[in-house]
Amino acid sequence: MAIQAGGNSPERPCVRSSMRRTRRLQLFASTLAFMLAAGTASACSTAYEPPVRPAALPEVPAFPPAEEVWPDAFFETPGWIKDVRAVQPMAMLSSHEVLLANPNGRHPVLVSYDRWTGRHRVLARIPDGPAGHWITKAASGAGHVAWMARVGGDGGPPRMQIWAMPASGGPRRLLAEFSGKGYSTKALGGFEIADGYVVWWTHSFETVHRVPLSGGSVEPIPGKGHNYMSSWPWAHDGRDSLLNLATGEQRNVADMDGLSRRCGPEWCVSELDPRMYELTNVVMQRVDGSGRTLIPGTHMAEALLHDRFGFFDPPFVRGGESLVISTGRSVGTLGSATVLHDRCTERSALIDPPRKQPAAVDMPDPIRLGGSAPGGPLLFWRASGNRYMVMDVSRIPAGRCSP
Repeated sequence: MAIQAGGNSPERPCVRSSMRRTRRLQLFASTLAFMLAAGTASACSTAYEPPVRPAALPEVPAFPPAEEVWPDAFFETPGWIKDVRAVQPMAMLSSHEVLLANPNGRHPVLVSYDRWTGRHRVLARIPDGPAGHWITKAASGAGHVAWMARVGGDGGPPRMQIWAMPASGGPRRLLAEFSGKGYSTKALGGFEIADGYVVWWTHSFETVHRVPLSGGSVEPIPGKGHNYMSSWPWAHDGRDSLLNLATGEQRNVADMDGLSRRCGPEWCVSELDPRMYELTNVVMQRVDGSGRTLIPGTHMAEALLHDRFGFFDPPFVRGGESLVISTGRSVGTLGSATVLHDRCTERSALIDPPRKQPAAVDMPDPIRLGGSAPGGPLLFWRASGNRYMVMDVSRIPAGRCSP
């Protein structure tokens, strides 16, 4: 989508203040007048000069398609299975098996789909009850599959349930049930299987929760002001501190410029304030401040995935004739187009699904993030013929990658 960029900012006028003097405010007025006089003299000593448009603007890089750069990471899955009905990708179970599910609340089914053979096997058919069983998130790990489901809502408040079962199939176990307040699909920030627990948190959380895979009580873990997390157990305060919520270890984060910052255990990323007639960039550096690198892009979604992969909106030149932006970004999606940067190979590529809707709409199905898995979450979007295109980032070779 091309959007006309705004013009130059108008010249800033020097503003001189006049004050009404009254007997009751005489002391206050004289003090304030002194302060304003000092500020006005400084502000008006030099007139503001807007930046001059250069004869040639910076070139916006043309990123190669991700499916050409990393072809082995892409494959398709069905969007409809005859004995299951509509399904969508949820998480990777292995290098060739994908967890598919019908998350839409009525007669949900969990399926293992083998992308090598094209065959599937049903892992579980879940009785949904009168109020449905809406799967909001799923994850795999430690030989298990876990999912969060919203139940209830028929005349009463919804409830959230955490379930788990062996990844090879077997009995389901209800691990936890709690109020659904604050747990909409858009609010859920993370859901993982880690260290023998199912762990989950909301965006801008104050508390992380976890429950043992074997069953037991839900344990709240306060974030202690570290309210940003991309993966368990490292939480970031958005400024200068990292906290390991499992061990209590704390790390200082070196100063870095930018509008905002997100950090994993070793690397941080921040969006730079775009300057007029310059290409937008994202800055990446280690927690200690070393390894600083500029990457063309804008608006990072989260910290680097596994301290390696960055997902950014495509870059543009501020003040240029037009700019390309990602549309449809929301929680759990990467918008309609995203730049994937691999820190290990120092390569960037564009994920840009083809438009499937009428030209008047010109908005494709968004790129969605699947559930957590040991190799990382999958990405998926609708393809032609009632199928999904899936990208498994764990299949991108790392080469010689330093921590």
